[in-house]
Amino acid sequence: MIRRVFQVAVLAVLLSCQAAPQAFLTIAGWSPEGEPSTYDAAGLWELINGAADVFLSYGFETVTVQKFSAGNVTASIAVYDMGRPLNAFGIYRTEAPADESALPVGTEAVVSPPYQCLLLKDRYYVKVEAYEGDIDQATGESLVAAIADALPGSSGLPPEFAVLPADRMVAGSAQYTREALYGLAELNESVHAAYTDDTGSEYQAFVLLQTGEITA
Repeated sequence: MIRRVFQVAVLAVLLSCQAAPQAFLTIAGWSPEGEPSTYDAAGLWELINGAADVFLSYGFETVTVQKFSAGNVTASIAVYDMGRPLNAFGIYRTEAPADESALPVGTEAVVSPPYQCLLLKDRYYVKVEAYEGDIDQATGESLVAAIADALPGSSGLPPEFAVLPADRMVAGSAQYTREALYGLAELNESVHAAYTDDTGSEYQAFVLLQTGEITA
């Protein structure tokens, strides 16, 4: 009888000492749930299926996904390592809604209540999606700021954008297209942005990174 009580006591101690879920990021104010899952290029289809082609075209390397909770909100956070900042910028611009105001968090972030937030920083593109509860504007802003603080790297624009003239560039219009700008196979690896002329009209200028030539 004494031996059985001892065994039960030891089991209770072991259970109480089991490690809490381990997070791949330490996000201030948010607790990890379950374990993170990581996918490489071969496994990306399992996670995002039809969207995988676009990510792969921008140089996708790996993505790590985990749920985090705070209060009555649980969010799925996916951190895509795109290999280099320019690739991350390209896929972020591809997916970010054009009608949402960008936030100066990380390189840039967008909060789209009640379900989604997007964040760009260095070589990382982050997608936050509500799993339980709603992500309001304040919650989304604090969350993307906490994620940006947790991620390594620079918050500046990729250095390739330095080839575009800053004068008269329309704010938020800078983009990177990896393949076939305007559907033309000759226009690969280009950075481009909108500009205003003396009359206030807009035009596009782009630079082919392989040649360094500016075209308007």
